[in-house]
Amino acid sequence: MSGMFSVIRSEFTKFLTLPGVWLVTGVIVLLFIYMQQSLHADHVSMIANVRPDGTADIGLGVVEVASQIRGSIGTAVMNAGLLLPVLGAVIAGSEFKAGQLGLSLVAVPNRTRFVLSKVFAVGLYAAGLAIVFIAAALVLMYLAVKDWDPDVLWSAQTLQEAGRVLLYMVTITLTGAAITLVTRRTLSGIIVSIVLITLTFAQVVALIAPAVDAFLPLSAARNLMFQDAAILPVPLTGTELQGALVLTGWAAITSVVALVLIRRRDAR
Repeated sequence: MSGMFSVIRSEFTKFLTLPGVWLVTGVIVLLFIYMQQSLHADHVSMIANVRPDGTADIGLGVVEVASQIRGSIGTAVMNAGLLLPVLGAVIAGSEFKAGQLGLSLVAVPNRTRFVLSKVFAVGLYAAGLAIVFIAAALVLMYLAVKDWDPDVLWSAQTLQEAGRVLLYMVTITLTGAAITLVTRRTLSGIIVSIVLITLTFAQVVALIAPAVDAFLPLSAARNLMFQDAAILPVPLTGTELQGALVLTGWAAITSVVALVLIRRRDAR
């Protein structure tokens, strides 16, 4: 067990020295800050115009203010998180530069342990980022509601929203990393991730076959995060549970495929 922890720690050390990881992480953080700050302004405006029944008119329709505020954690993360598969690809792709994979396998000859340690390291990094985002969102939400109804934050719904964010960020980052381990090129992993994102946001599959669209990772994330949203720009194509299972399935299946291929291929 201690050997596994050592390998995971070395994986952390390895990718935290990569400028690309810091660059992509920085862009994701900036996008999140921008989105969360915009949402904070919306929250302040809603509370200033809240009705006695707890609703407010936001221009696009009447919403339940407390529910809208609680759901904003997922809104900000969903938008900033579009780059999470790219982050995963950059982390995993470092293994295929200048024979790095061969050197890594000299240090960790057990390929199963090597892949599992990388998966755990990427997952923990994404989870850490998620916790930071959730904490930042809760602080801004508290500043918005403290003079209206601070109890809005301390609810099961807020905890559930935080859990959805954590699941989304970990699984979508792992999917990008695993796809890159399968294709053995950072660019290929990024391209596949962009294609999957485009299929969801262009609504191509949703218009032709909504049942199929529900199995795309970003569509699954949307189904997971926005079931309680009062206003949706596009219709959902699945349930919250289905979204959670599909996201978990993408992360698990792509990771298993990566493990199988790395065990069989030459270390080049």
